[in-house]
Amino acid sequence: MLIIPNSTQLLKMYLISLVVKGLKIHGPLVVYKDQLIAEKYAAGFDKNTLQLGWSMTKSITNAMIGILIKNGKLDVTESPGFEEWSKDDRKNIKIHDLMQMNSGLEWNEGY
Repeated sequence: MLIIPNSTQLLKMYLISLVVKGLKIHGPLVVYKDQLIAEKYAAGFDKNTLQLGWSMTKSITNAMIGILIKNGKLDVTESPGFEEWSKDDRKNIKIHDLMQMNSGLEWNEGY
C-alpha cells in the first residue's frame, strides 16, 4: 500500500531537507493564515535563538513601503522626516535612497 503524505507532512519534510543540506538556513518556518504550520531548526538553534535578518528585514520593509506607496500614503522622493537630519548633509537623503541602501551613510557591519 502506497502512503502519500499530506501537504503539512511534505512541507515539514522539505524544511528538514533544507536544514540538512547545509544551506545556511538555520530556522525555516511557514505561517499560513496566522498559524505556524511547520518549522525546523538546525543543530544549535531553536525558536529562542536570535538571528541576523538583514536581507529578510529589508525585503519585508520594502514590501510594506510598496503598500503605502500604492495606497498614496508615501512618496519615496521625500525626506524620511528625521528632524536631526535637517541640520546637515543628511537633509538630501530621500526615502528611496534608504530603500536602495544608497544613502551614503557610513555604517559598521561588525557583529
